[in-house]
Amino acid sequence: MAERLVTIAKYHFVDKAQMAKLTLAAKGIDCFLADEFMSTYLPIAMGGIRLQVWESEAERAKEVLREWEASAAAEENESTDSGRE
Repeated sequence: MAERLVTIAKYHFVDKAQMAKLTLAAKGIDCFLADEFMSTYLPIAMGGIRLQVWESEAERAKEVLREWEASAAAEENESTDSGRE
C-alpha cells in the first residue's frame, strides 16, 4: 500500500510555514507545503498553508515542531525580558 501525506500543521503566513518546513528538512524529514501560493491571495478562504509529511514521519515531525516552537517562544521571552532592563 502506498504511503500517504498527512497535514501536521496549518499556517496563515508564508514565512512561518517556510521556517517550519526548513526546520523539518534540517532534521531529514521530507515535507511539503500545500496551498502555499493560493493562500497568498485567499488566506482565510483556503484555510491556510498546510504543512504535510509522510504518514510514517508524522509523529516525529510533530515533536520536532513542538521543540522548535518552544525554542522560538523562549527566545522571544528572553529578548522581551532583556529589553526591560
